[in-house]
Amino acid sequence: MRNGTHGQQAADIATRKHPFLTLKTRVQLFLYRVAWVILSPIILAYFLLRSRRDSAYRQNIPERFGFYKSPKPATVWLHANSMGEVRSAVPIIHKYLNQGLKIVVTNMTPAGRQTTQEIFAPEIAAGSLQFSYIPFEFHGAYQRFFDAFQPKFGLVMEAEIWPMMIDRSRHFKVPLFLCNAQYSDHKSGRAPDQFLAKICTGYVGIFAKSKPQADRFRHIGCTHIAITGETRFDQNVPQNLLDSVILVREKLAPMSRKIVTIASAVEGEESENLALIDEIRNTAISRGETAPLIIYVPRATERFVPITQILNDKFTVQNRSVLFDDNLCIVGTVEPNLDILVGDSFGEMYFYLGLSDAVVVGGGFDRRGAHNIIEPIAVQKPVFVGPYTWSIEYPAKEALDAGVLKQADTPALLAVDVVDGLFGCDDINVRWKALLDFYRAHTGSAQKVIDCLPRLLRETGFAKIVDDARLSETP
Repeated sequence: MRNGTHGQQAADIATRKHPFLTLKTRVQLFLYRVAWVILSPIILAYFLLRSRRDSAYRQNIPERFGFYKSPKPATVWLHANSMGEVRSAVPIIHKYLNQGLKIVVTNMTPAGRQTTQEIFAPEIAAGSLQFSYIPFEFHGAYQRFFDAFQPKFGLVMEAEIWPMMIDRSRHFKVPLFLCNAQYSDHKSGRAPDQFLAKICTGYVGIFAKSKPQADRFRHIGCTHIAITGETRFDQNVPQNLLDSVILVREKLAPMSRKIVTIASAVEGEESENLALIDEIRNTAISRGETAPLIIYVPRATERFVPITQILNDKFTVQNRSVLFDDNLCIVGTVEPNLDILVGDSFGEMYFYLGLSDAVVVGGGFDRRGAHNIIEPIAVQKPVFVGPYTWSIEYPAKEALDAGVLKQADTPALLAVDVVDGLFGCDDINVRWKALLDFYRAHTGSAQKVIDCLPRLLRETGFAKIVDDARLSETP
């Protein structure tokens, strides 16, 4: 059992002085807890249903209730919900590992867990990093989690607001920070729910992506905010995947034929993507050009088979899993009239991006919002997106202003932009340099987090953690 506090100042910040624990919020939290108890059988049934398509959903279920096989104390707790959040956390994790700190990484989804295992396999083997599913929203589950791992502080990536996670962290005096933070609503840019807005103020500090995001957090009552940018700009590009491109590009399609990747395509925008493919092909042909090869990469693994079936009804399609071996060497026969390659693999996005002459980022035609544009920019590929970019407001706005991102409201208009980019008369070297300059101008976020965290800990009454963990401090 954790005991003691980090001083009276920390206790005051964690309880009396903070508006998080108002009477109204306590009542809402109680009702939230009751709802979890009532709905827990349905939640488990949902996981079992998902496990019919992905068996990982029924594995390691005890961890979701706070039961672990061999936990060890860790200094840093980092929660990264799924694969994207894990990748955004990688630069921060590496910096803390380099300081010799022990880390526990929690995930919600099997994709996040698998990504953690793959990226940090050496550190897991060495015992410097542990991983687990985050507990479900039960008091007892979180008490077992804090007893097992005893983290000194926590970083939660992106836009995660779990009431019990925040409430129990405050109860156990574990300062919790929202990192790489954004709080956006695609209509107003303000908190869409008053309860969640109040819960969000329970974070001890916020590392916001941009000034507009920081202003929104202040608007809902959050304090101790630092603007640190986007950590995805600090990711290491896996050179082995780009090296594989060199070996297969000519075999996949003649160099004279352009390749367009639709990356992280989400369920619900298939009709728009099909229209986009048609428009790209027809527009190119109408200009006397060869129709580009399309690489279609679904965001979720369970979409691989359904998407292949949909595309097969209209196009000549092959799958990465059939055409390539595990080393990304072509072992099958490339169809002479191949229209679409389905990227049905996990963790190989940079391979598909490296093959591309242009990239359309998925989610832009779905109201939930577009996905990461940073990876294609990192390898200097022209990027295109649909109308819904509120989810990536930063850096989408900056990229649009810099001319390294193109946006359109309809598949037809976006197709024209893509074809113009593929066959236009723009100087490729100038475009490449603009992409590179934009990428470099936005790096350094992870180090800003590392530098700012000790200051925020001291400001909020947790100076003892800084001293005990010997966290690096910027003079």
